[in-house]
Amino acid sequence: MSLGLSAAAMNTCQLYSQLEWKVLVPVLTRPAMMAEVLRIRVEGLLMGLERMERVFAWLALGFMVWAFRSGSPHWPAWVALLPAVCALIMALHISV
Repeated sequence: MSLGLSAAAMNTCQLYSQLEWKVLVPVLTRPAMMAEVLRIRVEGLLMGLERMERVFAWLALGFMVWAFRSGSPHWPAWVALLPAVCALIMALHISV
């Protein structure tokens, strides 16, 4: 579960980056390219992606901690540790 949520968080971060750098940054440098209404919608979509990424990352970290505490085979938790922490760092990097 944690690996899937970590992958979802990292994929959401990639979508956020592509949307911001390939759509919004060119529009901000040349404002005549996009109408104000569409720009506001794109910014709203970016805020939603940011929120979704944070939720995925925190859930991945929570499930990883749960895997450590749940039973004796701890290898699934060790496997999920690095992706969960990386997903959380990526999510916090966007929101800062």
